[in-house]
Amino acid sequence: MKINNLPTLTWNFLKLNYADAEIFSELENDIKVNIKNKPEGVEIDEAAFIHSEISGGMGEEAEKFFASMNEKTLHISTREGVASDEPVRIDFEYPGGKSSVLRIFIEAADNSQVNIILNHIGEGEDTSFTGLDIKADIGSGAKVKLVNTNLMGKGNVYFENIGSRVGERSQFSLIQMELGSTQ
Repeated sequence: MKINNLPTLTWNFLKLNYADAEIFSELENDIKVNIKNKPEGVEIDEAAFIHSEISGGMGEEAEKFFASMNEKTLHISTREGVASDEPVRIDFEYPGGKSSVLRIFIEAADNSQVNIILNHIGEGEDTSFTGLDIKADIGSGAKVKLVNTNLMGKGNVYFENIGSRVGERSQFSLIQMELGSTQ
């Protein structure tokens, strides 16, 4: 699968305008979801939908890949006007040697404010693949700060497809810390 395909001729001759991603084993999705903190006014549940009109930054093939997965989506939502100083914190534990796909949809209602910390924790040095699809729909006047931390094992190939739609007078901040994986 080609990901991060840059549609510009400048990079084509150098062969730097995309990366090939390979799934090493069958997807098993034995991901443990540990909700460490959930402030008042924030809901976390599983949903069986994809918010398809929001595109991520990894290109069309990555969008098709995630759309072909029939995995549930972790849905994080706020109520209108809710502003929390306390962060949402969720740890995702991935078993070593198994490939996984995770979808997360963040929905911030109008005039709400939420900070979200997502820690992706992997085991060992076994070869594995992890695909992460995060989409955020930020309402008018809402603020979302997302901290996404990669603490995967050394043999893991990890990629993220992150996209957002931001309303009027809204803010979406993304902080990424890549502290694990080989790629």
